[in-house]
Amino acid sequence: MDRRRRFHGVLLAGCHIQERQARDELDYNIEIGEGHLEVLENLESELKVLGVEDESAHIADLHKAIGLGKRLLTRTEQAEAAPVPSAPPAMFKLDITVPRFKGDLLAWPEFWEIFEAYVHTDRGYSSVQKLCFLRQHLDGPAARAIQGLPLTADNYMVAVQILKDRFGRDDIRKDSLITRLLNLPAVTSADSLKSLRRLVDEAAEMAEYELSGSAAILAIRRPSVVHWTAPSVQLEASTEAEW
Repeated sequence: MDRRRRFHGVLLAGCHIQERQARDELDYNIEIGEGHLEVLENLESELKVLGVEDESAHIADLHKAIGLGKRLLTRTEQAEAAPVPSAPPAMFKLDITVPRFKGDLLAWPEFWEIFEAYVHTDRGYSSVQKLCFLRQHLDGPAARAIQGLPLTADNYMVAVQILKDRFGRDDIRKDSLITRLLNLPAVTSADSLKSLRRLVDEAAEMAEYELSGSAAILAIRRPSVVHWTAPSVQLEASTEAEW
């Protein structure tokens, strides 16, 4: 009977984790969709100034998708079950899917949010265990940044602070994103509709790249994409008609 209860508790806890992951992913996708929507609406305004009418249904479709996502998220939160009994921490080790962090500044927010949720805030793990898990999920410059620290309980928070100071600074991450945006290939031929569409797609993709809750990156997303892309585009009459 005890084994059955423990097994049942593990199953319920696993379902709760999957539900939380799905809810977080939906919330993230809604945020990304709203960012794309604002980019498209501003781009549509810029095109109207140039005398180009957008006959596509992208904006309307995106409005509909965001609305459906928000309603689903609300229903999910309202139907959330009562807290389930927690199982021993060791039972969850196989359920943890923490990505490896290799030192990419734009990848830090996503990595740290996941690691923090699954390991850092879990009181079932000791500081030594957390430091072991942290080392196991670091490569390249990130791994070298803390490789000299002995494996002790006190050094776990030291390692976390070193990584945050080096890879978690919003100002440096913002500069890195701006540099990548400015290095996107320009449209050199005004009659190249494919190049124009590719530029818009790449700029929008870069705007959402590895955001993961970073307030600094979210804050620069809108002016960076809209105000930088639109002045770079000059359309001839034939291209305007095709667009």
